[in-house]
Amino acid sequence: MLKVKNIQKRFGELEVIKGVDFEIAPGEVVAIIGPSGSGKSTLVKTFNFLVKPDMGTMTFDGATVDMHHAHTREIDGIRKQTGMVFQNFGLFPHLSVLENVILSLKKVHQFSEADAKARGLELLARVGLLEKANAAPRTLSGGQQQRVGIARAIASRPKLLILDEPTSALDPELVGEVLAVIKEIKNDHMSMVVVTHEMRFAKEVADRIIFMDHGQIVASGSPEEMFSENAPPRLKQFTSSFVMNYS
Repeated sequence: MLKVKNIQKRFGELEVIKGVDFEIAPGEVVAIIGPSGSGKSTLVKTFNFLVKPDMGTMTFDGATVDMHHAHTREIDGIRKQTGMVFQNFGLFPHLSVLENVILSLKKVHQFSEADAKARGLELLARVGLLEKANAAPRTLSGGQQQRVGIARAIASRPKLLILDEPTSALDPELVGEVLAVIKEIKNDHMSMVVVTHEMRFAKEVADRIIFMDHGQIVASGSPEEMFSENAPPRLKQFTSSFVMNYS
């Protein structure tokens, strides 16, 4: 479904992504873990061109593009088929909760007002926030705002959902409610790539886990392999610092 090869990205003298290859199959859930500064967020942002690589090729749904020289129409076509959940919610403060969810449906996907509203209300009910449809984002808790962000990201039924550390800005007691929504979305068989520091969540939800360090993929495998005694030493050193006991 998505395959990228030899992605490279520098910011000035700092080489953030060092020739990474990545692919995800239809319906697969891939978790990307690793220390801060390892290039995880930068990598996933190249998948929808929020970050444009210096080098690399992408094959998305059968079409291949040179990522550094991609044309605007190619980028727009890929973005229409992806959804993005941001670390800090990214809601528009001047719009209501419902308006945030349906904005792209109307502006990008050409839904009618009635169809967009029906879809938006359906999704707000799904994430447990139907009663907040007309509320301003600032009146919601962080966990509620992120659930709105998830509803917005899946509104157009994207082929790929990208979640960039969706719980990193939340107080610990709010993490569980957001992770529960993501777990439920897995039942839709939507391809998802999740950057996360929630090790237990990655172990329970992901079909495959990727470990990044210093801009490279150091290890990749099933959750059972990645959390086993046979995992690479650097990965074991990283995961040993986490307590996987949230509920």
